[in-house]
Amino acid sequence: MRVEITDTAINKAKRDAAADGARRELSDAGKEGAPGLRLRIGPSGTASWLLGCRDREGRLRRFPLGSWPAMGLSKARDAARKMHVDVKHDGADPIADKRRDLAMGKAARAGIGTLAAVLDLYGAKRGDAQKAWGEARKRIDLIFKDLLARPAETLTRPALQMLADGYASQSSASYAVRSLRPALKWAAQRGYVTEDATRIVPPAPVKRRKRVLARGELAALVPVLRSGAAAYDVVSRFSALAAGTDVAGLHWRQIDLAAGTLTRRTRTDGAVTVHKLKMSPAAITLLRGLPPGLPGDLVFPHATAHPAAMLLMLLTLTRRQEAATARWRDVDLDAKTWTIPDTKNGEPHTVPLSRQALDLIRSRLPIDDAGNAKQPDPDGLVFATSTGAAPGNWDRETKALQEASGTKDWTRHDLRRTGATLLGEMGELPDIIEAALNHVSIHSALAATYNQSRYRPQVAAALQRLADALDGIEAGAGQVVPLRAAAG
Repeated sequence: MRVEITDTAINKAKRDAAADGARRELSDAGKEGAPGLRLRIGPSGTASWLLGCRDREGRLRRFPLGSWPAMGLSKARDAARKMHVDVKHDGADPIADKRRDLAMGKAARAGIGTLAAVLDLYGAKRGDAQKAWGEARKRIDLIFKDLLARPAETLTRPALQMLADGYASQSSASYAVRSLRPALKWAAQRGYVTEDATRIVPPAPVKRRKRVLARGELAALVPVLRSGAAAYDVVSRFSALAAGTDVAGLHWRQIDLAAGTLTRRTRTDGAVTVHKLKMSPAAITLLRGLPPGLPGDLVFPHATAHPAAMLLMLLTLTRRQEAATARWRDVDLDAKTWTIPDTKNGEPHTVPLSRQALDLIRSRLPIDDAGNAKQPDPDGLVFATSTGAAPGNWDRETKALQEASGTKDWTRHDLRRTGATLLGEMGELPDIIEAALNHVSIHSALAATYNQSRYRPQVAAALQRLADALDGIEAGAGQVVPLRAAAG
């Protein structure tokens, strides 16, 4: 019935509905009324506001507005007028929107259509082909963890930007943003996210680093890297001699040298099982050669793969990911080369190994239970952890090395820059240094058309000079001098 909706009309309709058990519906009329506004009243006295109008295609539709008395008459009329414009002129469909939101919420709870699912899909289609995607995904997950379970379609630029801007480390947040944007743009092209979400910006500007470690810093750092590499070698040897035992977290209280046993505890379904391993004579001899510790001390406190990998980066001018993922199948000990199949410039890179780099890699050869070197698994990592995985927690381990060496404020990539700078200071030609760094262009654009050499013999000689210079710095030798006399 079309009436001017007032408190009196509502109360009368409630009484009538309660009396005969039939639902009543009041249609707003009068000068103040909103066209299409209705109040539906049930026999129990509950009431809700509706808007009845035709959509842009001429179909008669009804849309819920809210419940009475929580929504009063004035607010209901305002809501009805606004929705009428949205539906009639803007093509809005609140019911379809609500169904879609419910469907997205259900899908999100099942892990479908979320930001995390989109990133998984991007990784499978594009990201996994990029060497840095694995590390980038970890950083994205860390910075944007509060939004990973959200439906991707509902993500907004302010929500993403606020998380990035509010993160403590602005450099980490900026790296995460730069890594996330290509994924969002890929997703926006497919309608998974809005175009606006792709417009997030890094909270801190990108600054080109120029950090080069000084001679005194190298004199302090290189011995720490060598010492760490040697400790890492001992850990690997002991793990092999002790039947592949995971030595991370191994304490002296678990070792009985007199009995020649190693005790481990495992927990399954709340039950603790004690395992006593009989160690080989070679393993016992190795442990006796270590500095003794208290029962609560770690047997191998600082032995990780990181110092050895960083030392190789410095000796070969390679990148962190290249060293961390080096596999035995790519190392030719006879030819004294290490081939990196996937590089930043998209071309395989064969690295000539200096004597020092070759010795470092040979120290990583696996051993048998008698302590002799054996053939490595071709798919195995050269710098694997005790569990066979690639090393992680690079920032933590870098800080530990900085503290141990008394140095600070350098990154893994700064080692590469430092090595290249040393070669330049020794008078090495720029083309040779660029080739050693495996940069795409090592000549001018015109020269590259004719000269496509990568100067491998010269690079091999340069890297050997670099390794010898580092030995000299470590031993406290004189200043590095140019290799070529000045013209005069």
